[in-house]
Amino acid sequence: MDAEKCSNCPEDGTIRIKRGPCDIAQTIADQPIQPRLKKFPATKFGKEWRHFHSEWFKQYPWLEYSVLENACYCFPCQFFSPEDNTSPFCTTGFKNWKRAMEKSSGIKGHVNSQTHITASIKWDSFKNSLKNQSVAVQLNDAHQSLIQENRYYISALAEILLLTANQNVFQRGHDESKRSTNKGNFLELLDFAAKRDERLKKKIDSLPGNAKYMHHSIQNELLTIMKEMVLKIIGTEVKEAEN
Repeated sequence: MDAEKCSNCPEDGTIRIKRGPCDIAQTIADQPIQPRLKKFPATKFGKEWRHFHSEWFKQYPWLEYSVLENACYCFPCQFFSPEDNTSPFCTTGFKNWKRAMEKSSGIKGHVNSQTHITASIKWDSFKNSLKNQSVAVQLNDAHQSLIQENRYYISALAEILLLTANQNVFQRGHDESKRSTNKGNFLELLDFAAKRDERLKKKIDSLPGNAKYMHHSIQNELLTIMKEMVLKIIGTEVKEAEN
């Protein structure tokens, strides 16, 4: 639908992206506007006065009500129906409250129209796409958080290994079991660090016993990686010095 300037909109140049008054939903990402007024304006039909009822919102969650126009609109038809849709629920607003609940016209008639059914299906598809996108974002955030925590943990192990290597002390102990009173320099230093680092302790506690990266083979692998990193840095510095 063509964008248009709404005469009731603020003077800041707000541009609408759909037809209808500016006190109902403005964008496709909004929810239907459903004000619960204590008393809706009444219109006289013959000898009777009729008005909109807020209970209709429960029956028809797609329904919107404009206080400015004293009329109701259809959210999905506003955004997901063809531009040539001439239904009052999409253009001028429906306000014939006398016929609102008639099966062949009004709200009940609109809900059974093919245009509304098609627009509602498109709206549901749009909402589902937003949910799927939200789940994907959450999964990605969780994945990135896990990567950061793993890096923090491995960095702590590497720092302890580097300390023991610089001090030229043994990594392993004679008895590295949980009941041991001296599990060796590496594990004892790791326990010491975990007592003062809640983030590190939380990571250790969350890892299964066979995936804590404390085995001596992992220690040797980390030491090898650090050795290669040091050699690479030295090689780069030598090449830069030659230039």
